[in-house]
Amino acid sequence: MEFKGSRQQQIGTTLWFSFSTLVFAHKERVVSNWTRFELIIWIFLVLILTQSYTATLASLLIVERRNGDYVGYQKNSFVRELLIRELKFEENRLKYYRFLEDYHKALSQGSKNGGVDAIFGEIPYLKLLLAKYCAGYTVVGLSTSFN
Repeated sequence: MEFKGSRQQQIGTTLWFSFSTLVFAHKERVVSNWTRFELIIWIFLVLILTQSYTATLASLLIVERRNGDYVGYQKNSFVRELLIRELKFEENRLKYYRFLEDYHKALSQGSKNGGVDAIFGEIPYLKLLLAKYCAGYTVVGLSTSFN
């Protein structure tokens, strides 16, 4: 890619080079700044549509799986309000626990046997749970990095 031409052309080429390096290899030559601008808009549109589809699909799968399931949370934690207000869990489907042993017992039993199918918790408690009972559990969600 050459940086020749007027100042406006050089700025356009510089911005295009930065963007196109992230998205695809330089197989096709796009010379016009207007064409580059239009291509950038289309790429962002596709990105937004892809993200929207992924979020909707994930939401549908979560809603399907949690019907009738009980979930647990740490007693006196902000997580309870999050489960009710944001994730729309029914209050009668929530069970609170105080100790890691209670987490382990409830998860081992499952919803059908008086326990829970999932625990929503704060990272420090989940780290302790995984450290003590590492076999058989998977952490899923927004913050899954446990270094």
